[in-house]
Amino acid sequence: GADVLLRLLFGAPVRGTHDMVGMALLLLFVFALPYSWRGNFHVRMDMLYGAYGPTAKRLADLLSAVCALTFAALLAWQAYRYIPHIYRVQSSTVTLAIPYWPFTVAIMISSAVFALSVIVEVVLSFRGKK
Repeated sequence: GADVLLRLLFGAPVRGTHDMVGMALLLLFVFALPYSWRGNFHVRMDMLYGAYGPTAKRLADLLSAVCALTFAALLAWQAYRYIPHIYRVQSSTVTLAIPYWPFTVAIMISSAVFALSVIVEVVLSFRGKK
């Protein structure tokens, strides 16, 4: 917000704001994944889900867990594979030259934690402790 005001009113934008905000939003998203899954804050069609019976809800939960686990595993795997490359070529943001590799490590770790949280929730659900 400050960058927009300074840019529009005084013609003096804050250098590198887009780099910082972009990287912060990326971290916010990937770190929120495990939390949102465990807290059941993820997006779903509550109107439809609320109309389901217990069996259909359990099936929908299982299907979404399989999809979430697949997504988390693929994201973690791709981040793991990509880290050496972006470190080697020193890939970074345009303005401030913030290196991408630490963020890729964060994506990998958060995705692995997300996968573990999905597995824990499925196990707890089938044990009736959720």
